[in-house]
Amino acid sequence: METLTRKEESVRACVETAKEEDAKARKVLAGKVDVLKRAMADQSSTYSGQLLDMFTDISELRNDFERFKTRCEDDMRALRKDVDSNRVKAEALFSEVTEERGDAVGAYMEHVTRALEDEEKQWQIDVDKATRRLRAEFDDYKFVVNEK
Repeated sequence: METLTRKEESVRACVETAKEEDAKARKVLAGKVDVLKRAMADQSSTYSGQLLDMFTDISELRNDFERFKTRCEDDMRALRKDVDSNRVKAEALFSEVTEERGDAVGAYMEHVTRALEDEEKQWQIDVDKATRRLRAEFDDYKFVVNEK
């Protein structure tokens, strides 16, 4: 019985030691759990804050893009309107330039033709003069030969 009592006391001492170690371990774990909870809460708030900031930045960027797109569409509409409204004027101006070009080309061709005709006449005059001079020299030569 005495052995039984000693074993019982030994078991009780082991149980007491185990309870104390369990209590210490629970305190340590409770502290770690508290630290982990605070870290998770901090991470969650930080992560949520970062997500919120990114979402805000994305929304601002999307709004800026929409404003830019709207402004570009308005500018393109105005440009198309200007092009369409000035098309008739441009076609009239193109016709006028074509006419003036035709007139200028025609006038140039006339000028060149006249210059060629004048040059041809001058050559004809020069040829006639040279021919008359040669005839005169030939006639003079014949006259000299006939007199001898």
